[in-house]
Amino acid sequence: MAIQKPQNANASVISVTTTGTGLFDLINTAGSTALANAGFVDPKGVIINCEDGSIRVASGVAPTTAKGKLLAIGPHFIDGVNDLRLASTSGTVSCSVLITN
Repeated sequence: MAIQKPQNANASVISVTTTGTGLFDLINTAGSTALANAGFVDPKGVIINCEDGSIRVASGVAPTTAKGKLLAIGPHFIDGVNDLRLASTSGTVSCSVLITN
């Protein structure tokens, strides 16, 4: 597993809100870019470090504050990122992200 570099340093910390949003959309917003797959080549997985709250994730559907796989504060690895969506359980949660291939 290799870590891919984001387009810029800002793109490595995303803000997850209670609205289910795609991972690459959150990375593009954080990095002020509009790139396919947030500029990553053949992304396979993501290491998400929830810094100040919990989030929920789901693939193919938008998670809600109560539905989706729960990720508590700390690091988590998720395999398969192409249609991954994230939502916080409450408020806005900062998450560091590393994309792998």
